[in-house]
Amino acid sequence: MDLYRGVAAAALALGLLIYVVIILPIYGLRNFQRLLALSNPSHRTRARYIHRRNLRWLLICLTVGGWLFLDPRFTLNDLGFRTPSASAFLLTSITMGAVASIPIAVVVARRRGSAIIATRPDRPLMLQSSEDLYAVLSLVVVSAVAEELFYRGFLTALLVGSFAVPTWMAVVVSSAAFGFAHAYQGLRGILRTGLIGFLLATVYLSSGNLFLPIALHLWLDLMALVVVPWLVSQSSRPAT
Repeated sequence: MDLYRGVAAAALALGLLIYVVIILPIYGLRNFQRLLALSNPSHRTRARYIHRRNLRWLLICLTVGGWLFLDPRFTLNDLGFRTPSASAFLLTSITMGAVASIPIAVVVARRRGSAIIATRPDRPLMLQSSEDLYAVLSLVVVSAVAEELFYRGFLTALLVGSFAVPTWMAVVVSSAAFGFAHAYQGLRGILRTGLIGFLLATVYLSSGNLFLPIALHLWLDLMALVVVPWLVSQSSRPAT
């Protein structure tokens, strides 16, 4: 590999790690606290927050692409863009089916549904009206693709391929970083998303494919940010 190209690739990877793993969670926490400080943020305010967040993650994806271009040791195949195995597809399908039972539980617990939503730290990002649908769906899609590309694809490949970190340790590090990225959800949110990150990493490593954790991540966020809030809002409407 050309010396200058190698130095550029290493610098880009290091800068990306520092920004996403350290700077972005802190910056995201401060931004989210500003959003929460508003007593009742309007649809436009929340949509602007979501679109800016999406833009940051899309730029991160472009940076990963630039790193791939500069470092010929890695290819899209190393980041998990390959055909999934049948067993991994079955595991993902079962998990998605289990997640799909969450809305049923919410509907059964109609009286508690609104209280559950009210205590969620990420409630400003949830669907609150039909006006929010486009913004929230864009958040679901961008988060699933970009976060899986970085944490399960780029970060795992970099740790194992460049730093010779054992695979199990790379899973721990990527899951911890994924949890810390959700610091705006508080300590419980960090622990919860860290465990979810471990599940997604397990799916990724068992299949060697990034499409399955992307699908599972998208399904989880779709349930949490769109389906459950919509069911709660419907169940809380007065009967006519």
